[in-house]
Amino acid sequence: MNPEWHHMFGGAESAAVALVMARRESMPVNVHRPKSPLGKTYSLPHGVDNKGEPTPLSQTGTQPATLPRMDSSSQSKKQSVPGSQEFAALNPLQTRYAMCKLELRNLVHHKEIKAPRVASKGLLVAHLHEHKAAINRLQTDIQQIRLEDESVGFCQGSSSIACVSDEGTIDVFRIEQSSQQPSARLLYPKKVDPHEEGTIVELAQFETGSQSVLTYATSHGLICGWDLRSSKLAWKLENDPSHGVITSFVVDPCHSWLTVGTSAGMLICWDLRFQLPITNLSHPRGARVRRLATHPTEQSWVVSAVQGNNEVTVWDLETGARRQALWASHTPPLSQTQVSPHAVHALCTSRQDVSPFILTAGSDRRIRLWDLAYPEHSQMVAGAATDNLNNVVLQYKSRLIDGTDVLQEVYCKSRQGGIHEDFPRRGPDHPPVGHHECINDIAVTKLPQNYIISAGRDGVVKIWK
Repeated sequence: MNPEWHHMFGGAESAAVALVMARRESMPVNVHRPKSPLGKTYSLPHGVDNKGEPTPLSQTGTQPATLPRMDSSSQSKKQSVPGSQEFAALNPLQTRYAMCKLELRNLVHHKEIKAPRVASKGLLVAHLHEHKAAINRLQTDIQQIRLEDESVGFCQGSSSIACVSDEGTIDVFRIEQSSQQPSARLLYPKKVDPHEEGTIVELAQFETGSQSVLTYATSHGLICGWDLRSSKLAWKLENDPSHGVITSFVVDPCHSWLTVGTSAGMLICWDLRFQLPITNLSHPRGARVRRLATHPTEQSWVVSAVQGNNEVTVWDLETGARRQALWASHTPPLSQTQVSPHAVHALCTSRQDVSPFILTAGSDRRIRLWDLAYPEHSQMVAGAATDNLNNVVLQYKSRLIDGTDVLQEVYCKSRQGGIHEDFPRRGPDHPPVGHHECINDIAVTKLPQNYIISAGRDGVVKIWK
């Protein structure tokens, strides 16, 4: 093996390693590893010390490993350094790994911790007005899908699309790509009786390996899982009518639980493995649940948008605690007596490969991006068509109220010394870029960029960058 390869994969020690050996010699040998709250030992991340500060590469935490034998040359060099045996006993992996490999490990760890942050310039890219009726749901994939039906969702790896009409008809279409233009072929038609089962209020689909389950909830409290492969019901749940009418539901990404929201402000979590209700939560003022979504980082947390105050609440299903609240209202945060009429109708949470955020929009026709990792970086992506926010300064402040972390939108004083034009503009004024009607749904695309897509009650679709 040549000297370069020998140094890269564990041979001669570098000067930095020798310096660390000298430092470790002065440390007491009986140094214990830190204990976790559960009483078990744990390893600190590479490149981070026990104080939470970055450490040099030579102080990186390591794990035991099976190491190759040292040759005579490296053994003699190692014995020439004082305290090398104690260092090897405390940190055997450090003494054998070259500095370039440790640098690569720290770089990978740095990339894993700091996910890219998504921000929007609020620039309108496209304005589409092809629909005459309200658009209630959006679904995005490689291409954008827009429908006027009650609900819409992708199925079977985005090769099919399911849509629901107001008459209770569920149609699953196969999207076929051809050289001329894409076409849709009807695969599975299903009829739900509105009088016996109720109207369908929400639709979702997930794969379990052996089943492709299309889940829908009705206004009569039924939650059904339809297996598309066998064209039969896989399971059927009945929600308690005393909890209110089902308005929305969300399925755990691991498909182990399902949570429904009702008109009475209730959240009922169902265990899909045993098909039993396991948790009941209630909003303090019984506000109607508008939309539900899973939390970007916590598996047992659910995001709930309720009626009034543009309120979005994050609930912990395990403990029943209200963890977070997003508040975009002039009323006092978490107020149960003062309620503004505006509510969030559209809710979208981030993917796991980016810094966590929540997108909201609704009856005030404004689109907001709430940054959960850096609350002060939250922003209003776009205002309503009738807004005049040129001289308004918005701030987003986080504080703890009754054990709940509240992120509030605060209007500060207007900017002083606005720009006055001495000469009129050339040409007509630009039309307002915001929505004129309530925003019913919002989504984020993955490719080619993180575009934000919003759909309004007037059938207008807008794409933002």
